[in-house]
Amino acid sequence: MKIRLDKQHILYSDTMNLWIVKEQKIKTGKKAGRLEEVKVAGYCGTIEDLLLSVRARKLRLSGVSTFEGLISENAMINKSLKIWLEEISIDVNKYLKGGDNNEQ
Repeated sequence: MKIRLDKQHILYSDTMNLWIVKEQKIKTGKKAGRLEEVKVAGYCGTIEDLLLSVRARKLRLSGVSTFEGLISENAMINKSLKIWLEEISIDVNKYLKGGDNNEQ
């Protein structure tokens, strides 16, 4: 399964795991300007574990220095995760109804 979560992030799955990658442009070298996928979170067995992994990573890398900053950062992360969940449910519903994502 491959579901685009936003402009930069993609959710992938296979029979055992889920993971999220971020697309970013290569800045130097022969491949400069091309997109590469960098793993953001995974390999998790459930969507719940995957989203907890994303939240934990984003909080660890946030660089906040106060409790108030941590609360604010957590609220912003929750908002983005909610948007991702909406995208996932839209794509899964299309798949179940035989839409564009139905691989046969």
